[in-house]
Amino acid sequence: MKNNNCVLGALHCNYRDDFATVIAAEHSGGTVFLDNAATTQKPKIVVEEICNFYRGINSGEQRGVQTTQNKLILSYERSRKNIAAFINADDSREIVFSNGVTESINFVANSFITPVMKGGEIIITEMEHHSNILPLANGLCKI
Repeated sequence: MKNNNCVLGALHCNYRDDFATVIAAEHSGGTVFLDNAATTQKPKIVVEEICNFYRGINSGEQRGVQTTQNKLILSYERSRKNIAAFINADDSREIVFSNGVTESINFVANSFITPVMKGGEIIITEMEHHSNILPLANGLCKI
């Protein structure tokens, strides 16, 4: 997967040029805050693909048999395979898409609740972020 500056996964790339907020701040002499708690800055290639999605294949996945849905499903599956290869996953079916980190944390945390109900334990450190603890605590309160 190529963009203007590098190949995805290459060790020596100029990623700064891929982020509009960094370029704008550098030109204005401002500071760039890379606070990813709520909204992650996206590189140009991601913004372009999001625009392409809305222009061409915006539809519900697995909700029909029209050409648009087929293109969308192929796009999702191609993404799964690319991500699986990039992180060295055994199978592309191991890749799960979510709406964001909070939903992902909740999904993983809820998967631990059933073993705990059967006498298991969840061990966390005092350094855990609050967002990691709440789903576990809420799930345990329901037991």
